[in-house]
Parts: sequence; structure tokens; C-alpha cells
Amino acid sequence: MNTRALVRYVSGAEVPVNVHTAPIYDNDGNIELVIEIFAGTREIERLAEESRHTQQRYEQLFNAVPSSIVVLDRRFRINAINRRFRENFGECTGRLFFDVFRPGIFPAYRDPITKTVRSGEAHQGEMVLTNNEGVKVNMMAWTAPIKTVSGKLVQVLAIFADVTQIRELQANLANLGLMVSTLSHDMKGCLTGLDASMYLIDSGFYRDRPGRIEEGLDAGKLMVERIRKLITDILYYAKERALNLATVDVVSFTGDVIANVEMKVRGANIQFQPVLPDHSVEMEMDADLMRTALYNIIDNAVEACIASATIPDHRIDFSLKVAPENIVFTIADTGGGMNPKKVDSIFDLFYSTKGRGGTGIGLYVTRKIIQKHHGTISVHSEPGEGSRFTIVLPR
Repeated sequence: MNTRALVRYVSGAEVPVNVHTAPIYDNDGNIELVIEIFAGTREIERLAEESRHTQQRYEQLFNAVPSSIVVLDRRFRINAINRRFRENFGECTGRLFFDVFRPGIFPAYRDPITKTVRSGEAHQGEMVLTNNEGVKVNMMAWTAPIKTVSGKLVQVLAIFADVTQIRELQANLANLGLMVSTLSHDMKGCLTGLDASMYLIDSGFYRDRPGRIEEGLDAGKLMVERIRKLITDILYYAKERALNLATVDVVSFTGDVIANVEMKVRGANIQFQPVLPDHSVEMEMDADLMRTALYNIIDNAVEACIASATIPDHRIDFSLKVAPENIVFTIADTGGGMNPKKVDSIFDLFYSTKGRGGTGIGLYVTRKIIQKHHGTISVHSEPGEGSRFTIVLPR
């Protein structure tokens, strides 16, 4: 039992103490001895004050660290977090770490925290966590075991450093190298085409063969258009600009797009069947950017039909439908179509279904333009059945 008492030292000084008593039993279960432990209350208070002071300094240091720190028990329950961790991921003390941060991307049972819990040794590795704004961030994690004097693991200390910008920089550098390589090849192809057109024009002129001159001019125009489209996509990718919104008659705008592409489509011996509403519809959009997006899709449809020479009587359908809440562009072709894996990748930067014949920038730019208008683009395609692109823009 615990009691308080006043003890007098040999010097005559009286000191308040806490008295702790406990019985000591013999082999028969009878009390044989009583042990008394005296502890001065002032000494206890002094020790308690030192403990509080030490804890405050620990908390100050814990919170002053510029990295995110978390302490977990052996069951992955979060016991403590520092200020930076709380700012980045919110208050989550008492919860299970892997419940809080799913769907963070971890190699199953191979993340540094799990390794330390299982092995009792320090580990490091990269983890992808979702912060309190719902954004996935790349975090480099260092873990260290916290053990008892006997060596038993009781907790794990994990320190996280945000390396998202480093990973983005690495991705951008990789994309830059890929872009330079891809564009160099594409520009080389365009220049080869221009050389061929100049040869046709030159030989047709000196041999008085107007047909060859006309063929050379057509080839030159095709290469110039290809270079123009390539440069437009590069400029948009290199420096995205803000939307230049203006009120546009969507039906008239779509009619202009049709007029500009109709000759190219029919010139490739492809049936072209546009369908438009018979009344004007106004809404705000960046007409220049949206025109680029539609051109990219129609160009892809033309090339898909040309590449599928075994299919006779190719057709491209282009329609505009208007609803109170949105407008819908649909572009469908009878080309070779795509398998599900290609459909999932066609909007990725530098991905092209044309191999060396494409840059992989056009559809990436197209989706970015539509997203800037708060719209969506979807694709339905099957091998041998053609493709259908659907663009929905809110009004």
C-alpha cells in the first residue's frame, strides 16, 4: 500500500515522503516480512519536472525535423507523428498505417516498414503515399527498430522525405530524350518527303510533264501539313497556355472544321458523312485549341483507314449532338481498330500505334485540350471493327 509520512533525519530535519509497503510471504503463505520503501516527495517532484522538461525538449526536436516522422508498434499501429507528418497526411495517431495510406502503392510485404517489423533491422526504400489532399507523393523511407535492453523489438521509427519533384524531373528528362529522338526521326521523314516532292517538281519542269509537277506539289503540301501539325503539337506540349475563351456558334465552328478536312478525307478515297444540327448553338470555348483537337482525331481516323487496305469502302462518320447540359462530338472510322491494351495507352505521351510513323504527341495534346475545357474523351475500339472517339463538353 502507499501512504504519506513525515520522517525526521538525524540532523533533525523533517522531510515529507511517500511510503510504499509490500508483504513478503514464507513458504506456507504467511507474512514473514514487510518491506518499506521511502521516497522523498521533493525528489519525486524534481524527477518528474526533469522528465517533463526532457519530454518537452524531445517533442521540440521531434517536431523541428523537416522530414515526416512516424512511430509504429509491431502491429503497424501509429503511436506518434511529428508536425511535418501531420501537415502532410493529417492526424492519424492510433490508426493502422496501412489502413490510412491505402491505396498507396507498395510492393506487397516488401516495403521498408514491414521489413523492419519482420527482421528487426533498419531498411530503406521508396513508397508512394496519398497525402491529405488526395495527391500521391513519392516518399523515400528510412526505418529503424526501437528495441528493449534485451533486444526485443517494440516499435519502428520511420522517416519520410518527399522525392516527388526529383521523380518528376527524372520523368521529364526521360520524356525530353524520347521526344528529341522521336521528333528527329519524324522530321527526317518529312524532309525525305520534301526532297522527293522537289525531285518530282524539278524533273517534271525540265521534262515538260505537268502531271509529275502536280504530283510533286501534292506531296510537298502533304509534308508541309505534317510539319505544321508536328510543330503545333510540340509548342502546345512545351508550353501550355491558358484558354482563350470566347462565345462560339458550335454548329458553324464544326462546319468550318468539316470544310477544312473534307477534301483530305475524300482525297484518300474515304466516304465522309458529317451530321450537324440544323440550328445554331452558342457556348464558350477556345476555338483554336478545340479545332486542333478535332483535327488530330480526324487525321488519326484517316491514317487508320489508309493503313487498313484490305477493308473496302472505308468511311468516317463525324457528328455533333447538342443537349441542354453538354455537346457531344463523335468521330468513328472503319479502320483496323485497336485491342484493349492499345486503347488504354493511346493518350499517353509518346505512345503511338503507328510505330515510327507517329510522334505520340497528338492524342496526348488532344486529351489535355479537352480536359482544359472540363470535358471528357473516350474511345471504343475492337480489332477489325474500327474506332469511335466521343468527346463530351459541358455547356
